[in-house]
Amino acid sequence: MDIVQYLVEERKANVNAVGDTGETALMRAAAEGYIRIVQYLVGCGADVNAKDEVRDTALTIAVESQNMDVVRSLIEDGGAEVNEIDGAGYTGLMKAAAQGRTDVVRYLVQEGGADVDATDGAGHTALMRAARGGHIEVVRYLVEECKADGNAVNEDGDSVLLQSAAEGQFEVIKYLVEECNVDVNATNLQGATPFTVAASAGHIEVMCYLVKECKADVNGKVDDGDTALMQAVHFGHIDVVRVLIGECEANVNAMTEDGETALMRAAQYGHLEIVQYLAGKCGANMDAADVVGGTALLRAAAEGYIDVVRYLVEAGADVNVKGRDGDTALILAAEFGQLEVVRYLVEEWGANVDATEGDGYTMLIAAAQYGHINVVQYLVEQRGANVNATDRDGDTALMRAAAEGHVEIVRYLAEDCGADVNVQDNDKDTALILAVQCRQFDVIRYLVGEQRANVNAVNNSGTTALMRAAAIGDLESVRYLVGTRSADVDITDKSGSTALMWATGAGHIDVIQFLTGMQA
Repeated sequence: MDIVQYLVEERKANVNAVGDTGETALMRAAAEGYIRIVQYLVGCGADVNAKDEVRDTALTIAVESQNMDVVRSLIEDGGAEVNEIDGAGYTGLMKAAAQGRTDVVRYLVQEGGADVDATDGAGHTALMRAARGGHIEVVRYLVEECKADGNAVNEDGDSVLLQSAAEGQFEVIKYLVEECNVDVNATNLQGATPFTVAASAGHIEVMCYLVKECKADVNGKVDDGDTALMQAVHFGHIDVVRVLIGECEANVNAMTEDGETALMRAAQYGHLEIVQYLAGKCGANMDAADVVGGTALLRAAAEGYIDVVRYLVEAGADVNVKGRDGDTALILAAEFGQLEVVRYLVEEWGANVDATEGDGYTMLIAAAQYGHINVVQYLVEQRGANVNATDRDGDTALMRAAAEGHVEIVRYLAEDCGADVNVQDNDKDTALILAVQCRQFDVIRYLVGEQRANVNAVNNSGTTALMRAAAIGDLESVRYLVGTRSADVDITDKSGSTALMWATGAGHIDVIQFLTGMQA
């Protein structure tokens, strides 16, 4: 204190000077609870409502630091603005309510005139903040003595009850329901109720109270069609799932608008114990399909949850089931690179590695297209997959890999498996033409430079790889094909157009200049 007094009175220090963060001496003293220094600085004209870079005032800082004497001094001696907000939109009252400081809350309201209905940037009131923190004494005071609205909602439509349920604040919930007559089935903007959020957060006591005592709708759905059971499944709350079904009689086969069931959700997220409970104990339909034909098995296979896949298959799920686009569990596992699932389905269930789905995909083509070299190698080396098999478009695994830029797979299929790099699909496109169309320069360089792919091969339209490169303005590929590998610049397609004409039509000046320089 003596030093502060000396600096102000003898050295004429500016009491409102700010540091790098906008903090004043008054703010620092308020944070530390130095009441004598606070009183002195206020008496010397310190600005009690000054804000730092995060818009805190000395009062909001004092409240957050739980320095009641400082709070009182700032208001009574300095006339601090009680309803001033910080950068997050919080008033001192909101901060005190969140801390459960009934004494500070009471003082700010009764002596400071704090606005109990003020909201922060998200529409939260002091009552909401107290309720979320489970501060029942503050909640009672705000409701009973300050007439705070127990049915108020924030900008997301979350009521005080819903926010309390999300945090599992049982005492607050009982008070709001029994003393404030709040609506237990009120929904927020997403259609969530206090019951559904309690279930998703795993608050069993709250959930059971809302269902058994308050008659909350156990099978009610939020806007996306989720029930409380589905949300509990989503977060892996097995205890909640057991209570919802065993005690609350939740519908185990309820579906969202997309046809998703709780079992599908559990399988997709790899919650084995929940899958076992739903399918083994509750009779959940293992072969139920969503709107795209996806079953629990298909979801688990795509995500690579081998334990879930194994359980479902051995429990009787249809291993050959297909989604709407014809994908099987095997195809999906290959597509997503789930080698362990692929191995299980092939080796233990004798799945045909060359079987096709709706688009004619084989497992090998799917794995190659999505860049899963380990699955590709397993299928070829250990299961003898046909490297020259084609899909409905006539594309091979090598072609699909080339179009996607998976040069390692292209190299493996060409060098180790003898796949034909010049084979043509139904449109007579080659792997090179597809790679050019997709701007896969590393693949282009490998196919031409190391495999001597035919650079002048034409498709059904008479188009060459060079024409494709010119048409899309890929100067790097044009330079490589012409300058390094002598692609014929004068070939015409069936419409009589050359590569130069394709570039001209598309307005690719740099390609035009290069081809003109080559005397095209």
